[in-house]
Amino acid sequence: MKCLACLFSLIFMCLSFDLSANSADKNRSEKESQMSPQDSVLALTSQVIRLIEQGRDTCLFSLEKALEVTERCEKKTLYRAEVYHQLGYAEMQFGKLNRADSLLDIAKELFVENDWGKGVALVYLKKGSLSALRGLQEDEIRYQILALEYFEDEADHSNAYKPCINLATIFTRLDQSHKAFLYIEKAEKHLKELEGYENNYGYLYFLNTKLVCYGDTLDKLSDKILDVDVLNGVDTSFDYYLNQMVSLNENMLSLSQKLESSEFKYRAILMESKIKGYQNDHKGAIDVLKEDYDNIMAQDNVLIKFYTNFYFARAFKALGNYSEALKYIQIAEKLNDQNQETFEKENRYILNMYYDIFKNQNRYKEALKVFEQLTELRNQANSADRFKAVNELEAKYQKEKDKNEILMLSAQNSKLKLNQFLLITGFILIAAFLLVFMKYRRLSQEIEENKKITQAILLGEENEKKRLASDLHDGLGQSMLILKQQYFQEETNLSFKEDFDKLIQETRAISMNLHPAPLKLFGLTRALEGMVDKASLSGSIFSSHELVDVDAHVNEISSIQVFRIIQEAINNIVKHSDATSLKLLANTTSNELEFILMDNGKGFEINNKTKASLGLMTMHERAEAIGAKLSIESEIDKGTIIRLHLPKAV
Repeated sequence: MKCLACLFSLIFMCLSFDLSANSADKNRSEKESQMSPQDSVLALTSQVIRLIEQGRDTCLFSLEKALEVTERCEKKTLYRAEVYHQLGYAEMQFGKLNRADSLLDIAKELFVENDWGKGVALVYLKKGSLSALRGLQEDEIRYQILALEYFEDEADHSNAYKPCINLATIFTRLDQSHKAFLYIEKAEKHLKELEGYENNYGYLYFLNTKLVCYGDTLDKLSDKILDVDVLNGVDTSFDYYLNQMVSLNENMLSLSQKLESSEFKYRAILMESKIKGYQNDHKGAIDVLKEDYDNIMAQDNVLIKFYTNFYFARAFKALGNYSEALKYIQIAEKLNDQNQETFEKENRYILNMYYDIFKNQNRYKEALKVFEQLTELRNQANSADRFKAVNELEAKYQKEKDKNEILMLSAQNSKLKLNQFLLITGFILIAAFLLVFMKYRRLSQEIEENKKITQAILLGEENEKKRLASDLHDGLGQSMLILKQQYFQEETNLSFKEDFDKLIQETRAISMNLHPAPLKLFGLTRALEGMVDKASLSGSIFSSHELVDVDAHVNEISSIQVFRIIQEAINNIVKHSDATSLKLLANTTSNELEFILMDNGKGFEINNKTKASLGLMTMHERAEAIGAKLSIESEIDKGTIIRLHLPKAV
């Protein structure tokens, strides 16, 4: 396993560099013939960035060739996972977002199958970028957090700082400074664990992110809208952040020149202009930008070009040259409109600039019109309710936690009183017990026999499901994938291809529902976590979990039945509850496990009709078969709470 770790570390490090292999091209065929299949796959996948620049056909041809070579690799599914991962990344770069999403899902499944957490985390990073391209902000945040959790669990500092920087950037754009500062601090801690961290591209990204966050904080301090309490005692004076920005920007400019990065050089120039604006040196801000204006406008980065023109407009406005300010803000507006995704924050900057210019030029009718647009945009950008469902669920969970603690204390107190009572009445109870013991023993034997029969039936069903799942996955599923690879090499008949992809996904889903592979591979705890995480993929629900490790306390039969009960419950929530959030908890006491699943959906009335439904009856039968107790609490418009109490396995 350590060898594989080193191997994949090499792959992912290689992907951070643009390989200019002109001399290698001449001898590639000769070298490839001498390589092992594994080395050939690594060589082909490590050149993705260079191949992307050469065009889609060249890139995909190389990766498809790598996919063929994986058939000869010892651990072919692991190598196939890496190829699908890079195929997904490449298609994302070429704008094929749906295809990229499908390929990344395949890569994730294969990484999970091989218990390769780092590969899963890297897929989550790509899925986060994909969500950003689609404008799915909450999904972007969720995937970045999932990637961070994987990397931190593995103490993988070389990758853990990346989602931290991404999250800091996201929360800065959302005007949530306290969260941005939190992830900047985390990123810095991970970077400091790396040798020579101050001399690589990762540190450049970190410096730029910190500068943007500090600049955003200075803007808020200027407008007196920053909540200083959220910075936990950090000096919030204007001069503190200004001095920090000067020092950070000098470091970024120096490192960008050392690493010959024109993009970060221009970012440093932009920040220098912004700093001069804070220092009221508006002429200096213009002079800084003038020298490299043409080179900056020749770059592909839309945001750098936008802010170059915006800072020009801001400096000219401060100097009273409104005609020049208007000229540059119009260029900035055009750049933002031409971008694939226009940004709320930049739209607000543009409208604010127009408003100030028109007001200072006494063009009040135009200023009023802009003010109305700005008011509408601010109302749309109000993010107070964005995470309302999550906050409600967390509050509900905390209340449930407090309630459980009170119940535990009450139970302990009751136990003490019961012991006292038993001591006083023990002799009387012993006499009564002897009279009914024989009858109770016969009844217990009958119950135990019925339970064994039920367990045998359920186990037989699971074995049959396992066989069917294997047939679907290894037979029909693999045949469909082969057909897809043979007949869908080109971007033709997209509608039919999408239908075919859906058919493959449905086959996988049926196979997974028939026999949950994660349960066997990773145990009940991780299987439940994966099931809860998967519920969020529907896009309409936010799911979370807080589980203790329960695997040591349940046997194989109980694990299967607990998994099936919670699977049925989550399916019901996703399909019927209209919930926006759900949470799964698992706690242990001295003699039992407690699972709690709750949602904030529309709830339902518990009556004889609902109790007789097939889904609920099956859940109760499964619980009884393993000696567990299942209870359901639900109120209309107040959600549902499902509790499963299971005795610990001896």
